Amino acid sequence: MHHLDPDPEAFVEAARHFREILIDASSIIVLSDIGALETATKIWQLITIPEAAAEAGPSLVQQNGSPIYIQIVPAEVLARLSNTGPAASITRPPQDGAAGSSARAKKASTDLLLIETAKKHRRPLLAEDRKILMAAEDAGLDCFDSLVAIEILRGFAPEGSKSYPRWHKNILERNNYTAYRLSWAEQVAMAMIKLL
Repeated sequence: MHHLDPDPEAFVEAARHFREILIDASSIIVLSDIGALETATKIWQLITIPEAAAEAGPSLVQQNGSPIYIQIVPAEVLARLSNTGPAASITRPPQDGAAGSSARAKKASTDLLLIETAKKHRRPLLAEDRKILMAAEDAGLDCFDSLVAIEILRGFAPEGSKSYPRWHKNILERNNYTAYRLSWAEQVAMAMIKLL
């Protein structure tokens, strides 16, 4: 998803090289709900921060009795995971220890940490939240939502073409997308067809 001069062909070319993807809790949940999470873990190494994993919940560790492999890595050690050099320091947003702290404040803190982690380690980011995607775009990162993820999986995953109609039906029944997001996913789909 790109809000500045979108180029779906350039995005698809970049997507060919996606190996490690930083994923937000919402995308873990969406991909699981539509039945595409296991396929995504076969194509990409999905990485998330502990705060996002806690938001997604422990039930997503298994799907249909099979383990789903999402690596949970504290932001401070993410750089060591891919041997890109010493871990860059991550400034964690202050945590409100008061008993009355809201879930919204905690989510905002997790979103900020996820964005900062993606920026520092230059990972593609898979997220559903428009604000997260825009912040990633502004930082020059490749980023996309689950609607675009299933388009990529359709082209790159061996079972993608067969599973895509079900995923697409499920995601459109589950989520409401703006005309822009639907259009961007369609442009990516067309670029996939053209380039593959």
